[in-house]
Amino acid sequence: MRTDLYSGAYDEISASRNRVMADMIRKICDMVDLPVRFSGFDAIIETRNTVWRFDYTVRPTKVKSYEHSEDTPEAEKLVQSPAEAIAYISHSRSQ
Repeated sequence: MRTDLYSGAYDEISASRNRVMADMIRKICDMVDLPVRFSGFDAIIETRNTVWRFDYTVRPTKVKSYEHSEDTPEAEKLVQSPAEAIAYISHSRSQ
């Protein structure tokens, strides 16, 4: 009985943390003019011909870029946080 209570509380805290993180990612992307959408635990940012994808719930995480389709990543970069992922994508976009 107690395990169910703790498990439910952990799930609720985890879901709340993920919503806060998604809101932060949306705000940062708005500031640097990057369109973002979410699929599961992945943030997906599209620039010109590249789709960038990263899991915003784990640290560190890999930013994967897909040039033509989302089947096979063209490149991956290990980052420590969603903010670092967005900075990397923004910098890559401007080059």
